Amino acid sequence: MRVPCPLPHAGCPSFERKGSVQRSRVSLRSLLVCCLGFACLSLFLSAVEVGATGWFFRFLPLQRLEHARLHALKQQQARATGGGGGDRGTQAASSLRSPGPASLTGFFRRFVLAFQRSASRAQVVLAWRHRSEAAGRPEGEAEERRGASEPRERAPRATEKPEAGETETLRFEEGWFEQPLDHGNPLVFNRPSHEAWKQKFFSAKRERRGAAPNCYSSAAKNAEKNGGKSGKNIQSEDEKEGSAGRKRQMRENFSAGNEKETEKENCHREPIRPIFVYIGGEGPLSSTDVREGLIAEMGDVFGADLYALEHRYYGASHPRPDSTVANLQWLTSHQALGDLAAFVAYVKRDAAESHAEDLSPADIPVIVFGCSYPGSLAAYARSKYPASILGAIASSAPVQASAAFTAFDATVGRVLPAACRDRVKAATAVVQRRVFAGDAEAAETAAKFGCGADVPMKTHDQRVALLYVIADAVAESVQYNRYPKRPWIEKVCSCFPEDADSEPETGAAVSREGEEEEKENARRGDEAAAEEARAARRDDRLVDGLAKAVQLMLGELKLTCKDSNMLQLTDTRLGPQASSSARLWMWQSCAEYGFWQVAFKNSVRSPLIDLKWHMRMCNALFPLPAGSEFSTDVVSETNVWTGDKTLAGVGAATNIHFTNGEYDPWAPLSVTEVPPRAAVRQGLSSFIVQNGSHCNDFYAYEEGTEPLPVMEAKARIQHAIRLWLEEFRASRQQLREKKAKAETSHLSSSAAPAESEL
Repeated sequence: MRVPCPLPHAGCPSFERKGSVQRSRVSLRSLLVCCLGFACLSLFLSAVEVGATGWFFRFLPLQRLEHARLHALKQQQARATGGGGGDRGTQAASSLRSPGPASLTGFFRRFVLAFQRSASRAQVVLAWRHRSEAAGRPEGEAEERRGASEPRERAPRATEKPEAGETETLRFEEGWFEQPLDHGNPLVFNRPSHEAWKQKFFSAKRERRGAAPNCYSSAAKNAEKNGGKSGKNIQSEDEKEGSAGRKRQMRENFSAGNEKETEKENCHREPIRPIFVYIGGEGPLSSTDVREGLIAEMGDVFGADLYALEHRYYGASHPRPDSTVANLQWLTSHQALGDLAAFVAYVKRDAAESHAEDLSPADIPVIVFGCSYPGSLAAYARSKYPASILGAIASSAPVQASAAFTAFDATVGRVLPAACRDRVKAATAVVQRRVFAGDAEAAETAAKFGCGADVPMKTHDQRVALLYVIADAVAESVQYNRYPKRPWIEKVCSCFPEDADSEPETGAAVSREGEEEEKENARRGDEAAAEEARAARRDDRLVDGLAKAVQLMLGELKLTCKDSNMLQLTDTRLGPQASSSARLWMWQSCAEYGFWQVAFKNSVRSPLIDLKWHMRMCNALFPLPAGSEFSTDVVSETNVWTGDKTLAGVGAATNIHFTNGEYDPWAPLSVTEVPPRAAVRQGLSSFIVQNGSHCNDFYAYEEGTEPLPVMEAKARIQHAIRLWLEEFRASRQQLREKKAKAETSHLSSSAAPAESEL
């Protein structure tokens, strides 16, 4: 029989039970308070438009509903246009979002005064008060896609107040712009006289059908009717005939005033269109670059005129006849930025002169777009030419030059599945051992990869070049992996057998011979020889799988071993062929950026691909004048004049939006995070696309295939552009008002009579 405790203490059972009950009650109360708080927060978020940022943004039910709403609207507009709406319907829905002042940060600041924190990323405003408007939006505003040879038409945007029956047409053109050879380059060592050359560009300009008359047509008609005088200054004969004449004159003046007001309204109905410029990179351009993709979608949202400028030396834009070393000295990003600045000045001037109003080039906003290396150019252009370029969209932009770029291979190894990565490493080690075993075995191994004629196997560097072709093909599968169209990682990994002891798809006869040899060695008791035969069969299966993967990727990229083999890039002819672009980009790597993807400890690629091998490749392909050779110093010099991440990202630059894929090997050289202070004060923003790779946000996706993270990335880009344009228009309006006020005060002061000294 248990005796009750006379006094409660820690050892008393009743006291212990009572304490556990109290703790349970406290836990239940805390849980209830948390649930009530979350319910209140959810009610607030459903009633107020919220700019959600950071990790919390991904877990809001509101965001999931917003994505579902956008997707439903996208399908509705696609059906309205016969299935061709594409992801532009999503952008039309996103255009309903307004950059209102309400934000999640403001909510916390309102109730907790001590909490002061700025958003670390560009806010994506979820305007739920427009849900009914979005659901009832006219279907006629959907984009109508036509063939490549036909102009596209769409109904004008509601904000432009079009006339009845008015439509808008996109007119695609191809043109040539004359550029100077040299914009000023410190690398030029034999500067000739300035020569001009023509650079190729593509444009998509918006033209109205059934538009309002010219801004000055009514005024000119009145002046012609009244003999060159304005209607307000005309004195009719009836004015001298008494009250009837005065009433008639008042009616005429009122009519003339109304006509002027109507003319002013018609004048302002023609919008000042922004200009979006797509920057070409290390390859030829085509009209597709302004017909589809991110820039075309953003152009439809904001009613912008589109341009795509081909990079010098690439495609058909040839400032020099060939790519010899003497002519390659003008192929630098410094010269490319000079080309871009001159072209932007030209399109701004052309837009101002062709506009109905009396505009100056400063009234035309220009935003540049680029992904990968062109994305770096876009960021540099905004930081160096802020007076002429309003903002930059830089996707997968390696703004920091790097000599030993080990982070590239580290990302490849992290993204590949572990089993696949181990097989690639093991197969690469086998290939490396075989290519250095002898000339015959090296040639046989190269032929297995389909590179027999393209990759000679005579010197040490030539054999390392084959290892580079292999590493580059595997890295491309990670860099350009994109679901659902390009599941290249899965395809590459499927080339290897799941079980190392399974039979390969090819070479079965060799395997049977190996098995017979193994059985014979086992009968003789030679276990070492039997194990060696088993290892040889495993190596054969690994090499066969790697060769299959490399040939698969070369076929997907429409390349050959010669295009990836650095030592074979000796053809100096310029043109659209891949080998020409590869040689040109190799020059830019050697002369400016580096970007040399070298191996490190436990790397996927061969350890023989090191920095010294890359430098030997540069000096072998591009022999400089006597006494000169390439070195890693060029990388430091590039980072000095470009400013790398400091200037292009979080330093003096403004109005740049960076987008990077989570699995992009180039992301370590880009701007992946922006401090809150820079985001607020400088208009900088960045976004990471979940499960994204290289330039995912710049592609055109088929209906229903665009991933939600890409949709979110495009929504953030759209939000950033809208903020830039609104700030630009507000500043120009303030400048015009200030100028008009100064002119008015000057006229009033000059017209006022002088005050008498008496």
